Amino acid sequence: SLLFPITDFQTEVKRVLSEALVWVIQTAPGLLIDNRQEVQELMSSPRNFTGREDVFLHLAWAIGEYMSVTYDRRCTPDIISQYYEVVECLLYELSVSQLGRTETPMQHRARLTAVLMTALAKLATRCQDLMPRVLLCLTKITQQLPASGSQDAGDAVLLARAPILINLCRMPNVAPLLSSLPAETDDNSKLHQDQNNSSCLLLQLTEAVMKQGQQ
Repeated sequence: SLLFPITDFQTEVKRVLSEALVWVIQTAPGLLIDNRQEVQELMSSPRNFTGREDVFLHLAWAIGEYMSVTYDRRCTPDIISQYYEVVECLLYELSVSQLGRTETPMQHRARLTAVLMTALAKLATRCQDLMPRVLLCLTKITQQLPASGSQDAGDAVLLARAPILINLCRMPNVAPLLSSLPAETDDNSKLHQDQNNSSCLLLQLTEAVMKQGQQ
């Protein structure tokens, strides 16, 4: 309501602001701790998702990337658990609710779901008490997608991603790599959308190892 009622203009402003959000958090990761109540309230309901798809996408990625003691010593297991609760709840809502499949554009839902799944896995590697929960959550997501009867490409990607994350979390010597990936530079501020970033390469390597072990 604060922007001129021109659809393309509003879309472009939201896109620029959401991308600037990534740069701000990269510059000052502690903002996720200082403003955790506001961030958690925003992400606690899928109803806030409509019209803010890119903001949710970037926030979910930033939580998984920067909620670590590596970036801020105030990042305690309790704070990680709080963010985990919010991210897990949103992931469940998007995977099973009608909101996730009707009001939300399919491409946004699939992208956000994939980012949420990876963020949960990263958070769990930093708080081992969460590991059983993330394994259960990802298993449920894997089971729910086929039950929907959807054959779209987005669901196919999610069905491939979940088992890889599950097996990665079950590898004690490999799982910590998810939370210890090197920080990105400004030129790589969209790595959560890049299939060639180190996280995606790690998932691809894990998948290759899994397939080799099954042969």
